[in-house]
Amino acid sequence: MNAIELPVPKALTLGEEIAFARMAVARAPKSPMNASRLAHLLLMDDKFDEAAELLRLDGHETDDPGDLSLLYAAAIARETPAGNVAARDCATRAVAAAGNNAEKAQALANLGKTHARLSDIAAARTALLEALELDPANKDAFKRITALDLEAGNTVAALDRADRAIALGITHARVLAARVLALAKLGRIEESRAASGIEAGLARRFPRAPEGWATLEAFNAALADEIANHPGTRFDRYGAASERTWRIDNPLLTRSKVAPALFEMIAREC
Repeated sequence: MNAIELPVPKALTLGEEIAFARMAVARAPKSPMNASRLAHLLLMDDKFDEAAELLRLDGHETDDPGDLSLLYAAAIARETPAGNVAARDCATRAVAAAGNNAEKAQALANLGKTHARLSDIAAARTALLEALELDPANKDAFKRITALDLEAGNTVAALDRADRAIALGITHARVLAARVLALAKLGRIEESRAASGIEAGLARRFPRAPEGWATLEAFNAALADEIANHPGTRFDRYGAASERTWRIDNPLLTRSKVAPALFEMIAREC
C-alpha cells in the first residue's frame, strides 16, 4: 500500500486569510492579483455576491480565464434561473478566452453544467463531450456526463466510458465511482462490490495512543476539545457533501496540538 502523504498545516484559518486579503485590496485597490485572491477566498466562504463585485473592476467584467471561472462559480452558486444564465454567459466567455486545452476543457465542463441546469441536455452533452476530447482527465466533465448518462438510462455507455478512461490510465475518483455505479445499475452487484475496493481497502483495528497521551480515551477527549474550539469552524459550506452541518475545512493549523497527532496516527496505521 502506498504511504499516505500528510497535508501541510496552514498558518491561518479562512477567516484570517480573508481579513489579510481585504487589507491587501484596501492598500492596492486596482491590483487584479489582489482582487482575484480575495474573490477566491470569498467564494470559499460562500460570499458569492461580494466575490462577483470584486471582479467587475471599474464596471467592466474581466476577460481573464481565471477570473471568469471565479465569476462563473459565484453565479452558479446562487442556484437561481438568473444565476444559471449569468453562469452560462461567464462559461461561454471563458471558452473563448481559454489559452490552452486544459483551460478550455474546464470552461466547457462548466458550460455543460449550466446547460443542464437550464434543461438543455443536448447542449450540455455536446459541451461535456468536447471537454473530454480536449482533456480526457477532466474530472468535472467526466462526473457530469456520467450523471446525464445514468439519469437517461444510458448505463452501458457510462460503463464503457469509465472502462476506456481506465485503459488510458485515468483513474481519478469520478472514473472509479462511475464504474461502481454503472455495474450496480446493471445488476452486476458482485462486480460492483469488487470494483469499489471496500473489502480490500477497509481496515478495522484499535491503534495505540499517540505519544504524549497515556490512553486512547485521553487522546480522543483532547481531540474532541480541540475540534469543538477550532477557530476555523463554520456551518453549511455550499457545494459540500455535508449539508446543514458544522465543519472545519482545514483542521490542521500550525497552532494545532492534537489534530497533527491524529493525522500522523492514521498514516502510521495505514
